[in-house]
Amino acid sequence: MATGPEHYIEAERLEQQADTWMDADTGWKARLSTAERLAYRMADLAAAQVHATLALAEDPAQGQPVVKERADLTGESTRQPETSSERDEYIAGLRQFADWLEQHPDVEAPTVDRMLLPLNTNSAVEEFAAAHELAVTVDSSGNAEAVLHFGPVKYVAYGYADFKAFCEKRAEEQARRWAETNSMDLHPRQGGEAP
Repeated sequence: MATGPEHYIEAERLEQQADTWMDADTGWKARLSTAERLAYRMADLAAAQVHATLALAEDPAQGQPVVKERADLTGESTRQPETSSERDEYIAGLRQFADWLEQHPDVEAPTVDRMLLPLNTNSAVEEFAAAHELAVTVDSSGNAEAVLHFGPVKYVAYGYADFKAFCEKRAEEQARRWAETNSMDLHPRQGGEAP
């Protein structure tokens, strides 16, 4: 069973993947009709919504919002480090996949060309970048990323200027999107402040 942080990461991955459906110029996605691409995009967005909702749901074991498992909202990660066996299994899986692709030249390579490393804070991204001699780029929202390149594949470490504000904004956007999709309006609780 996936944990809150895993649901949150999967929601982000699915949202990014959804954005690739309409822009695919090569590979099997490029051969799909607009209607088919739109259907795949909507399916990814729906799955992302489910994962985001699960990430924000209460963890029955802890009685606290699961998003606090991912980071304590100051940006300090509370995620347990992976065990060496999990890391070894992941690396072995990547090698097996690369070998399989090489052995099957008739199969197209994946169109997703980046893997994500969520570090939560800009300072964590800066530390990662310094350790690997990478440049840090900052977007218009003040969020940082550093990218390792392996041919066309990118390993993207990213963080946020204010992780707590990002989580709160993301949760509100997802709630509003869900309400709009279901022909509902969001209103503050009785005695609460208007959003």
